[in-house]
Amino acid sequence: FSQSFPRMQIPFGFFEGISPPANPTNTEPLEPKNQHDNGSTAASTPSDAVAFQARCPFDFRADQDIPPDTLHNLDRVSRHPMLWSLALAGAGTALRSPFVAEAVMFGFPSVFAAIGGAHQDYRYRRGSGGMLSPEKDAVTSNIPFVALLTGRQSWSALFNEIKGLNAAVAVGAAVTLALRSARRG
Repeated sequence: FSQSFPRMQIPFGFFEGISPPANPTNTEPLEPKNQHDNGSTAASTPSDAVAFQARCPFDFRADQDIPPDTLHNLDRVSRHPMLWSLALAGAGTALRSPFVAEAVMFGFPSVFAAIGGAHQDYRYRRGSGGMLSPEKDAVTSNIPFVALLTGRQSWSALFNEIKGLNAAVAVGAAVTLALRSARRG
């Protein structure tokens, strides 16, 4: 589920070789000055400058350079990652529920993901509403991790494409919630 969001990044950084932008309200350049023995100042070269840059914590441009028809990220895990992420979140909730009615309610997205994903694949194979090429069908799976476990997809390619900070935040949140509910129980 965390991999479906934009790539998270640290919201600031230090970059070498980038001169900071000029301050529009001040006429003096913001580049660092070097003090020489004779007391004169000279602006350092842009390659020597280290700049602090604030940036958005989400990188919305991370996947723009990937061609649309290639397999990447969650498509290596399942052809229907959004259905299965909801199903797995519901299954986790259903397993923690002490009531049968809640377990059935939260467990149903797993049934829907299996049946709905298979139905969508069937329609896409026929060309109704979308397209599922025989090549993509051969190397991916509806059920999560089946293509990886059977060797049709590469684990190393998945680990190279995974959004590490997103996964770390998701694991941290899950562990925090699990520890919190264990203390209450």
